[in-house]
Amino acid sequence: MTEADLFFPDERIAMFCDGGHQARAKQKAKDAVITDKPAALGIRAVRIPSDEIREDLPNALCRVKEVIAQK
Repeated sequence: MTEADLFFPDERIAMFCDGGHQARAKQKAKDAVITDKPAALGIRAVRIPSDEIREDLPNALCRVKEVIAQK
């Protein structure tokens, strides 16, 4: 498993900032495995495209907040 870009231990959320290469089919398959592994440990994974972080940071933060609120 790869390391998360951000980890919120109290909320048990791992955040991954996905670059443009994540759109490739082979990478999507790898990412699905990476997302499933934390789930098996009770950790929710959030994937945010890097384009969204650069172009609409408030929305990206909203998405993370929504996942945190879903406890």
